[in-house]
Amino acid sequence: PKYTGARHAGSKEKRMRCRLIVTEGDSAKAMALSGARSRDDKDFFGAVPLTGKIANPRKGKNSDETAMLAEVLGLEPGRKYREPGDLDALRYGEVWIMTDQDVDGWHIAGLLLNWFDTRMPGLMALKPGFVKIFATPLVVVGDRHFYSEIEYKAWWDAASASERRRVEYYKGLGAWTTAKAKRLFDDPRLVSVEYNPVEGAVASADTALEAAFDDR
Repeated sequence: PKYTGARHAGSKEKRMRCRLIVTEGDSAKAMALSGARSRDDKDFFGAVPLTGKIANPRKGKNSDETAMLAEVLGLEPGRKYREPGDLDALRYGEVWIMTDQDVDGWHIAGLLLNWFDTRMPGLMALKPGFVKIFATPLVVVGDRHFYSEIEYKAWWDAASASERRRVEYYKGLGAWTTAKAKRLFDDPRLVSVEYNPVEGAVASADTALEAAFDDR
């Protein structure tokens, strides 16, 4: 994969302000960088594209892509993250997962969360918000962004014929122009992944990830 590093990644003083954007493919990476480079803090952004779905470590599988990702982030697969000192080797303070708004994209994002949980146990609990999902709209109408089919359908039912003609669909990240990518990065919609390790709880992270990725 073609990794583009943040200027301050790995620096002692500024590394925790750096964000690595993990995208689905080269065109999505180009879109992400065009948006990130429009910001005043552009030197704190890096990006790396994935070529597809990563291997599921719960099935004992590993891949060159995840090995590279661990190296870029300064993570040690197989290590248990329990104490603040375990984070001393981190080269980035956050990971932003940016995938297409379709089933494959959601699956890739889920596989990444599964990888962090399985290969770096304790990391997401030790550093809440380390992993974030960069949500992008499914549909754009002028300045209005719709992030779900439900909210878009509610608008459509009440919209005029002229308004409906302005609809633009953006399932794939590669379809975003540079100008519109900049708008996304002006005020990014980030979903912070908060890890709940309580065993047996309905919202337990362990329970949810195991149900989703065991035996698959």
